Amino acid sequence: MSDADNEKLSELSAQISKAQERSDSSSGERGDGSSSRVKAMARVLRVGTDFTATILGALGLGWFVDEQIGTAPWSMLLFLFAGVVIAFWNLIQAAGKTRDTQDRDAPEA
Repeated sequence: MSDADNEKLSELSAQISKAQERSDSSSGERGDGSSSRVKAMARVLRVGTDFTATILGALGLGWFVDEQIGTAPWSMLLFLFAGVVIAFWNLIQAAGKTRDTQDRDAPEA
């Protein structure tokens, strides 16, 4: 490598170091921008978990009922259908709550 290349690399390295220092110093002062992003990600994770757990719980309950009364696979299919309906109902309710929260938090023009 030539001296010009080494000089460019050292300048670039200095710029990267300065940018990292600025990023580190401002990371504690982000305000509620990153806080709201974390809250949104937590809400999405919660809704996804509720959706999955509802369907799997209904499926398990249907399987248990089938084993107890010997109606395989009809109870499991019935409970699976009910679980999917309830999961989507919960998803729609969560989306409505999110929209209401966003409307309430939005600045007025």
